[in-house]
Amino acid sequence: MKKLLFINQQNTDIKPVIEVLTLYFRDVKVLEYCNDINDAQDMIIELKPDIIIFAMDDFLPESGHLCLIIRKLGIQTIYIRDESKYEFFRNEGKATQIISYPFIKEQMIEALTFTVNCLRIDR
Repeated sequence: MKKLLFINQQNTDIKPVIEVLTLYFRDVKVLEYCNDINDAQDMIIELKPDIIIFAMDDFLPESGHLCLIIRKLGIQTIYIRDESKYEFFRNEGKATQIISYPFIKEQMIEALTFTVNCLRIDR
C-alpha cells in the first residue's frame, strides 16, 4: 500500500482526485490533508508519504523550501496547477507530474499511473 499526503496550498477542491484514487488506485491510501503550508514539513517527516499531491498557486518562497525538502527526500510528487499556468510549467519541465485545475480525469489518471509505476520501479 502506497501512502499519499495532500498539501493544498490554494484550497483546491480535490474531491475529483479522491474519486479517481478510489476508483483506479486501490493500492494508494490517503494519509492526511494539509491545508497550511507551514505544517507540511512536519507532516512529511512524521507520516513519511510515498506520494505527495501538492496543489499550489505559485512557487512562493515558503513553498520553494518545501519543494526542496520533498525533492531531497525523493518523494514522488504531483503538482496541481491552475489551468492558466499549467502549460508553462509542463513545457519548462519544472515538475515531474502536473495536473491542471480544473481537473481533466484522463490527465489525473495518467499522472497517478506514472507516479505509482515509478514507485514500483524504485522500491
